[in-house]
Amino acid sequence: MEQNIEATIEASSLIKVTHLDLDFHEIILAACGNARLLKLWHTLRSELELWLGRLHRSKQIQTRGTREETVSSHRDLLKCFRTESPAVCERKMREHVLSWREWLPVLPQNG
Repeated sequence: MEQNIEATIEASSLIKVTHLDLDFHEIILAACGNARLLKLWHTLRSELELWLGRLHRSKQIQTRGTREETVSSHRDLLKCFRTESPAVCERKMREHVLSWREWLPVLPQNG
């Protein structure tokens, strides 16, 4: 995870940040030891790449801080994994994943 974070700091493009972000989450999933969950991740990874890439581009246009925020949040997660209980880590991971909801495009409602 530390190597992934360092690679994200050095990433030369936004798409590289996206790939490293996905890799970071895959490292966590692999460490969990849940083969079914990891298989699901591999099945969905290409779709997640498209989705996250779009969100990263949108965020970069608006804030210019996609890489920095990704690095900061991943450092916070790694620190949590090292120092906190599993319950606290689960809550932090949920918050991390759900924080991207604010960047989702608003879809028109059919009425």
